[in-house]
Amino acid sequence: MAMKKGRLLLPLLLLFVVPMTGQVEHAPTPEQCRADADVWGVPKANPLTQNDYQFRNLTRAVARDEAISAKKLDARIDELSMCMITASVQSFRYEQGSRAYNIVLWFRKADFISRHNLTGQFYEEDNQGKR
Repeated sequence: MAMKKGRLLLPLLLLFVVPMTGQVEHAPTPEQCRADADVWGVPKANPLTQNDYQFRNLTRAVARDEAISAKKLDARIDELSMCMITASVQSFRYEQGSRAYNIVLWFRKADFISRHNLTGQFYEEDNQGKR
Protein backbone atom coordinates (compact mmCIF):
# COMPACT_ATOMS: atom_id res chain seq x y z
CA MET A 1 0.00 0.00 0.00
CA ALA A 2 2.80 2.44 0.91
CA MET A 3 4.59 1.55 -2.34
CA LYS A 4 1.44 2.39 -4.32
CA LYS A 5 1.13 5.82 -2.63
CA GLY A 6 4.80 6.50 -3.31
CA ARG A 7 4.31 5.74 -7.00
CA LEU A 8 1.38 8.12 -7.14
CA LEU A 9 3.17 10.91 -5.28
CA LEU A 10 6.40 10.70 -7.30
CA PRO A 11 4.91 12.24 -10.47
CA LEU A 12 3.34 15.03 -8.39
CA LEU A 13 6.63 15.63 -6.65
CA LEU A 14 8.44 15.85 -9.97
CA LEU A 15 5.73 18.07 -11.41
CA PHE A 16 6.02 20.69 -8.67
CA VAL A 17 9.51 20.42 -7.20
CA VAL A 18 11.60 20.19 -10.37
CA PRO A 19 10.20 23.37 -11.98
CA MET A 20 10.62 25.29 -8.72
CA THR A 21 14.28 24.37 -8.46
CA GLY A 22 14.87 25.69 -11.97
CA GLN A 23 13.47 29.08 -11.00
CA VAL A 24 15.86 29.81 -8.16
CA GLU A 25 17.92 32.86 -9.01
CA HIS A 26 21.22 33.39 -7.32
CA ALA A 27 22.35 36.88 -6.55
CA PRO A 28 25.61 37.85 -8.20
CA THR A 29 28.72 37.95 -6.06
CA PRO A 30 30.38 41.31 -5.35
CA GLU A 31 33.16 40.29 -7.76
CA GLN A 32 30.62 39.53 -10.51
CA CYS A 33 28.89 42.86 -9.85
CA ARG A 34 32.15 44.79 -10.20
CA ALA A 35 33.22 42.86 -13.30
CA ASP A 36 29.87 43.32 -15.09
CA ALA A 37 29.63 47.00 -14.14
CA ASP A 38 33.15 47.52 -15.50
CA VAL A 39 32.34 45.73 -18.78
CA TRP A 40 29.09 47.67 -19.15
CA GLY A 41 30.90 50.96 -18.64
CA VAL A 42 29.14 51.88 -15.39
CA PRO A 43 31.33 54.61 -13.84
CA LYS A 44 32.75 54.10 -10.40
CA ALA A 45 30.67 56.34 -8.20
CA ASN A 46 31.29 58.20 -5.02
CA PRO A 47 28.26 59.87 -3.44
CA LEU A 48 30.53 62.58 -2.05
CA THR A 49 31.77 63.65 -5.48
CA GLN A 50 29.42 64.96 -8.09
CA ASN A 51 30.00 62.68 -11.06
CA ASP A 52 26.49 62.95 -12.52
CA TYR A 53 28.00 63.83 -15.88
CA GLN A 54 29.58 60.36 -16.05
CA PHE A 55 26.18 58.74 -15.57
CA ARG A 56 24.60 61.08 -18.12
CA ASN A 57 27.32 59.97 -20.53
CA LEU A 58 26.50 56.33 -19.73
CA THR A 59 22.83 57.00 -20.45
CA ARG A 60 23.70 58.63 -23.79
CA ALA A 61 26.08 55.80 -24.75
CA VAL A 62 23.51 53.11 -23.92
CA ALA A 63 20.79 55.00 -25.82
CA ARG A 64 23.01 55.07 -28.92
CA ASP A 65 24.06 51.41 -28.65
CA GLU A 66 21.69 49.51 -30.92
CA ALA A 67 23.11 46.16 -29.77
CA ILE A 68 21.54 46.52 -26.31
CA SER A 69 17.98 45.21 -26.56
CA ALA A 70 15.20 46.04 -24.12
CA LYS A 71 15.50 42.50 -22.70
CA LYS A 72 19.22 43.12 -22.07
CA LEU A 73 18.38 46.41 -20.38
CA ASP A 74 15.88 44.61 -18.14
CA ALA A 75 18.46 41.95 -17.26
CA ARG A 76 21.09 44.57 -16.42
CA ILE A 77 18.62 46.55 -14.33
CA ASP A 78 17.72 43.38 -12.42
CA GLU A 79 21.35 42.45 -11.85
CA LEU A 80 22.34 45.93 -10.74
CA SER A 81 19.38 45.96 -8.34
CA MET A 82 20.63 42.73 -6.78
CA CYS A 83 24.15 44.15 -6.70
CA MET A 84 22.95 47.08 -4.57
CA ILE A 85 22.25 44.49 -1.87
CA THR A 86 25.03 41.94 -2.32
CA ALA A 87 27.79 44.45 -2.97
CA SER A 88 26.61 47.28 -0.76
CA VAL A 89 30.04 48.95 -0.61
CA GLN A 90 29.45 50.17 -4.17
CA SER A 91 25.65 50.30 -3.99
CA PHE A 92 25.61 53.93 -5.15
CA ARG A 93 27.42 52.90 -8.35
CA TYR A 94 24.90 50.13 -9.05
CA GLU A 95 21.95 52.36 -8.20
CA GLN A 96 23.14 55.04 -10.61
CA GLY A 97 23.85 52.45 -13.31
CA SER A 98 20.39 50.99 -12.87
CA ARG A 99 18.92 54.48 -13.11
CA ALA A 100 20.77 55.12 -16.39
CA TYR A 101 19.45 51.87 -17.88
CA ASN A 102 15.92 52.61 -16.65
CA ILE A 103 15.97 56.04 -18.30
CA VAL A 104 16.91 54.49 -21.64
CA LEU A 105 14.27 51.78 -21.27
CA TRP A 106 11.52 54.29 -20.44
CA PHE A 107 12.48 56.51 -23.39
CA ARG A 108 12.20 53.47 -25.64
CA LYS A 109 8.78 52.62 -24.21
CA ALA A 110 7.59 56.18 -24.68
CA ASP A 111 8.87 56.15 -28.25
CA PHE A 112 7.02 52.88 -28.88
CA ILE A 113 3.77 54.36 -27.53
CA SER A 114 4.21 57.42 -29.72
CA ARG A 115 5.14 55.49 -32.89
CA HIS A 116 2.10 53.25 -32.55
CA ASN A 117 -0.27 56.13 -31.79
CA LEU A 118 -1.12 54.73 -28.37
CA THR A 119 -0.72 57.97 -26.42
CA GLY A 120 -4.44 58.78 -26.50
CA GLN A 121 -5.34 55.25 -25.43
CA PHE A 122 -2.79 55.45 -22.61
CA TYR A 123 -4.30 58.67 -21.23
CA GLU A 124 -7.86 57.41 -21.66
CA GLU A 125 -7.16 54.21 -19.75
CA ASP A 126 -5.19 56.06 -17.10
CA ASN A 127 -8.13 58.42 -16.54
CA GLN A 128 -10.30 55.33 -16.06
CA GLY A 129 -7.96 54.16 -13.31
CA LYS A 130 -6.47 51.29 -15.32
CA ARG A 131 -2.96 51.17 -13.97
